Amino acid sequence: MDGRRRTSAVLVVCLATWVGGGASGETTLRVHATPPVALYGEPFSWQVTGLRPGEPVTVTAVSTDARKVVWESQAVFEADSRGGVDLATRAPVAGGYEGADIFGLLWSMKPAQPDTGKPIG
Repeated sequence: MDGRRRTSAVLVVCLATWVGGGASGETTLRVHATPPVALYGEPFSWQVTGLRPGEPVTVTAVSTDARKVVWESQAVFEADSRGGVDLATRAPVAGGYEGADIFGLLWSMKPAQPDTGKPIG
């Protein structure tokens, strides 16, 4: 090794799919990632706001690794009484993992196309 420190970071894009709003009671769906970039081991939070209480929202995480393999995961959440979802404290009602887990969308990722011909691991 040449003495330089090498750091890896994973960029994850989270998308929220939601059907809501309307002429009466227009709401604005927002996905909050704090901080916008977090390195491994740093604390972070993901929240979705602008929903109606009890409204379902699907959150999808997508990432591409160094071998150009696309990884993704998905979970469906139900908004709390204020119309929000905090992924650290709210358990999904469906998806790739169970229980409230801020890392759930990360560790439950799977290759988008399982038969890529590229070794995993």
